[in-house]
Amino acid sequence: MPADIRRTAIKVALIVGTLLALINYGDKVLMSTMNTTDWLKLALTYLVPYGVSWYSAARLQKITIN
Repeated sequence: MPADIRRTAIKVALIVGTLLALINYGDKVLMSTMNTTDWLKLALTYLVPYGVSWYSAARLQKITIN
């Protein structure tokens, strides 16, 4: 996987994931009421945008090369 795609996907995941985490879990984090399931869901909140960004960039690169 090219490094530029990875870097871009990480940036997207950090920005989008943080916004979604604040919307979905901000109150629970501030009130310290997060449980194990919430923490796992929070991790997925960052992994999903990473995967989508990485896949779309890699797919575009493949189409552009061919």
